[in-house]
Amino acid sequence: MKKGKYLVVFLVFIVSVGLIVINFPSDPTATNGEKVLVQQSLKKGAIVPKEAQPDIVGKSAITMVLGTNEVIYSKDANAKRYPASLTKLMTAYLFAKYAKPNDIIPYTESAEQQPAFSLGKNFGPVYVGETMSAKDVMDALLLYSANDSAYMIADFVAGSKDKFVQMMNDEVQKLGLKGTHFMNPNGLQNPDHYTTAYDLAIIGQLPYSEAWSRETMGTESATIKFNQSDKLIHIKNRNSNLGKYGNVAGKTGYTSEAGSCLFNIDVRDGKTIVGVIMDSANILNSPQMYSGMKKIMDYSFNEATPVVYENAGTTIFDPTLTYKLFGFFGPTRTVKVPMVLNNNIMYYNNSENNEFSNVTLDTSNLTAWDCIFNKDKINVKFNELKYSKDYSVTPQISIGQLIEPMIFAYILLIIAILSALLFIIMLIRDINKNKRRARKRARKNHR
Repeated sequence: MKKGKYLVVFLVFIVSVGLIVINFPSDPTATNGEKVLVQQSLKKGAIVPKEAQPDIVGKSAITMVLGTNEVIYSKDANAKRYPASLTKLMTAYLFAKYAKPNDIIPYTESAEQQPAFSLGKNFGPVYVGETMSAKDVMDALLLYSANDSAYMIADFVAGSKDKFVQMMNDEVQKLGLKGTHFMNPNGLQNPDHYTTAYDLAIIGQLPYSEAWSRETMGTESATIKFNQSDKLIHIKNRNSNLGKYGNVAGKTGYTSEAGSCLFNIDVRDGKTIVGVIMDSANILNSPQMYSGMKKIMDYSFNEATPVVYENAGTTIFDPTLTYKLFGFFGPTRTVKVPMVLNNNIMYYNNSENNEFSNVTLDTSNLTAWDCIFNKDKINVKFNELKYSKDYSVTPQISIGQLIEPMIFAYILLIIAILSALLFIIMLIRDINKNKRRARKRARKNHR
């Protein structure tokens, strides 16, 4: 009789599990599909009203928030242009990274061959073998923009111009920039030496991130020394905006092919903005370049206001998500889960953002159960080229929607669990009975 009870309970368990396996198999097509869902720019091709942004002479320009890289103002910012001496921003960064201010830097043959503006041509003669402190070479590079100082740096850091240029381009690759290619360390004209206003805004943040080059970029004047001849030279920063309108750092550039170019970093009311203007006018230190920079910086600090990119309440994604029937185990099924924005996505309306912005949802580790029990942690990401911000969404799904189609499976699971528990209880009860009987027999035998 006892064996019959066990057999009945065991059969109930086996049948319940078997019915689940037979009637509720895993869906062979059950996957989350694309791991990262992308909603391409809603604003692609949208026209930015001319009156909404300042008009400047520069052919390319951009402003962005330092660090986050959120673009505020843009004018043809991804057009490839010649950078002239704004090239030296990358040269300065590598110098600050791989040298120390008290290092001794020799004046090399390649440095001697560089044209004006240079130490040798404008303050010379300077002979090969002359030396300077690294600090003075950095001053010459970023204040006076000496072309030969860039080659002194290249030879010292990498051993040659070509190896140094490879280092420059390697840094560009690390940054993920697609519109920049360097051919020399000082920016003299070469058809294959180009960049974009956007890329320069990113590159220019590198020397600003290093204490030594950042301090130099904000220095108004300096006296530098040739060690062998004891000759002193007084130089001034070519960035005429320095110290005005919150400008704390910058670099100028000019060739006849590149036109006037300017990189500035301004700080106002605790906010730091990077600005770049390229090909402003074909004259050295163009007044239009400086006035243009003031216009786009004033606009970025005082006038630009984010507008709605996507409205709260919008179903921004409708992904198909997988889930295990019983949480961590069981057949795998899929369900569509609409994702509704909780807040407006905001952005600055400009050509750059309209072209390259998108919204993404990473579903690689997201299950339908997460949408029930971890729904407060689910976000979509609004992206510009190198800026992103998370926005929360609410999954439109309930636990009933996951359970209802499989209610019979859950009933069978409950039956299986109860039968297993009953089997265990019966087994424990019979074991205890046997122990009591054994103790009684032992006491009788002892008498």
